Amino acid sequence: MAAIDVAKQVWSILKGYGYADGPIAGVLGNMEAESALIPDRWQNDDIGNLKGGYGLVQWSPATKLLNWAKAKDLDYRTVATQCARIKWEVDTKFDQWVNKSQTFQAWFTSNITPETAAYDFVQWYENPKVINAAPRQTAARKWYNQLHGTSGTPTPTPTPAPTPTQLTVDGLLGAATIKRWQQVMGTTADGIISNPSPLVKAVQTKLNALGCRDWDNKALVVDGIGIYSNLSAATPKSRTQWALQVHLGTTRDGILSKPSPCIQALQRKLNANTF
Repeated sequence: MAAIDVAKQVWSILKGYGYADGPIAGVLGNMEAESALIPDRWQNDDIGNLKGGYGLVQWSPATKLLNWAKAKDLDYRTVATQCARIKWEVDTKFDQWVNKSQTFQAWFTSNITPETAAYDFVQWYENPKVINAAPRQTAARKWYNQLHGTSGTPTPTPTPAPTPTQLTVDGLLGAATIKRWQQVMGTTADGIISNPSPLVKAVQTKLNALGCRDWDNKALVVDGIGIYSNLSAATPKSRTQWALQVHLGTTRDGILSKPSPCIQALQRKLNANTF
């Protein structure tokens, strides 16, 4: 989706919430700076890094948005869901907005210029260590000039998360299981483990966060290597597969047999939409 189409959708949804044109333009200017108006954008394009930022405003860590969307059964990758998250932050006075002298709601309905709004949003919402507001202000004015006066969509409905097909619990790490694993981990879902693999990097990051260690009781190197398909034969031994077995509570040998109790346990978790 082109940036103009995303901007129009954000504008329409936020206008539908009753927010004012200046603040909406300021938000758009910041979205352009944070994510180039790409809803499915990972910070530094490090796909699946749950500790980094994600989305139009780069929620950080990414789990702020992903876990919230999952709890509400929404597709976190869509503009509608991410706008709904912003509205939820406004309505609940969530602490993402750090200006104690003005509520997020009051700000969003205030009569301010796009430039002022862009500065406010980077200062009080994005809250970086160093504020570089000028490009955000320029982008805010651009979107204001293009979209000011257009109407909003009343009460837009976020996209429900797609209902996944249940995996066959056969203990084989094939394309269907890999694709479902990628969907749960928030990486590109193509059913392929590349070398290195964004999926494996996301899994390694998660296993380290959970305290699952290798056979030397060490944290994993997050290099995207070390999970292999067992479709044709048992896999080579790897430290990542050992830590995966620790997480899933199966026999620890670092090898995925054919079939594998570890992959069967994984498939059961994926069928429950979790890892």
